[in-house]
Amino acid sequence: TVNVPLPETQMPAISALVRSALNKSPRVTQQDLVILAAEYQEMVSSAGLYPQVGGNYQFQVRKENQGFGAGPLTATRSLYGLSASQAVWYWGTVRATARIGELGTMIEKQNLAGARRGLAVEVRDAFLALIVQKMGVRNSQYSDSLVQDALKRQEARFKASEITQAEINDARLHSDESSLAAERAASNLEFAIRAFRRLTGVDSFGESEIPDKIIPPDVEPPKLAPGESRGYLKSEALFVNDLRLQQANLGSKINRK
Repeated sequence: TVNVPLPETQMPAISALVRSALNKSPRVTQQDLVILAAEYQEMVSSAGLYPQVGGNYQFQVRKENQGFGAGPLTATRSLYGLSASQAVWYWGTVRATARIGELGTMIEKQNLAGARRGLAVEVRDAFLALIVQKMGVRNSQYSDSLVQDALKRQEARFKASEITQAEINDARLHSDESSLAAERAASNLEFAIRAFRRLTGVDSFGESEIPDKIIPPDVEPPKLAPGESRGYLKSEALFVNDLRLQQANLGSKINRK
């Protein structure tokens, strides 16, 4: 693996935005609830490993006539029972069932870790995209100002009869298109900012907090020599699939027993 410098090294504001997203994002909250459900299922699955204790109590009142001329008699009695059991030998199925529940919790925790990493990457990408959009708005507005200045000069030339009606119409059309492009860029940036607020949970985030340019990291990531290897990082999906495969193998073992 290679350590790659993150945008936070030069733009510290991203760190606070990532932390806010990880704490307030509905996706992370939902995954937390899934983990709680998996932990509960793990507890249920491992119940067979521990002693089972049960009991019951019953109180009866009965009137009966025994035929001796004394009339009906009232009889009472109490019935109770207490039982305890412990799994001693079930051909490994009890431990296999508990292990399946444990693997389920591991899978959901791994999914949460992946969701958190994915969200952090999404916040970084969205923040950098906002910088690019802000630069685009600035460029569109500057280009529009040049077009408007050119239109003023063309209007003056048209009044002096130096250009034709067709030429001034083209200049006016180009001016309208330029103004619309600048307004569209500003509107798109405003929409992107609102979406970024929902992503990070920071309602106070505004255009003023977007840097004017992207600052590259001071340090370049180290380059590997041809044929050099520093390790292998198993992908998220492969790791989760390995855990699911272990669950399936244990389930097959239980069914065979």
